[in-house]
Amino acid sequence: MIELTEPQIWVLIGVFGAAIFSIIGVQTTSFNRTINLAIQGLREGIEGKFDGIEGKFDGIEGKFDGIEGKFDGIEGKFAALDAKFDGKFDAMDAKLDGVRSEVSGFRGEVNARFDSTNAKIDALDRDVQALSRRVFGADQP
Repeated sequence: MIELTEPQIWVLIGVFGAAIFSIIGVQTTSFNRTINLAIQGLREGIEGKFDGIEGKFDGIEGKFDGIEGKFDGIEGKFAALDAKFDGKFDAMDAKLDGVRSEVSGFRGEVNARFDSTNAKIDALDRDVQALSRRVFGADQP
């Protein structure tokens, strides 16, 4: 067997210690790089998914904008239709006001004729009473 002196043993211990620390350092660096690459890959994958989801949301937002535009168009059509009906109702109101004034004028004319006819009947009634008094005498009612 080989006999080692104490300084040789300490040199060997130092060399083995340095070798172990260097191996631990290389392994730590390698493990650190592996973990960083894995995390970076996950980050890129997640960012890609979020970009995809954001694109889908943009598409949905575009569809909602399209639907909102259609509703605005329908709202405009309803406003135009409402204005059209308002105009038609105003025209009908004006015609009905004209008919009312004509009926009112006709009513006044009919009332005037009835008043004239009543006056003529009253005059005829007086004349008939006067004739009957003359013919039948004054004592008859």
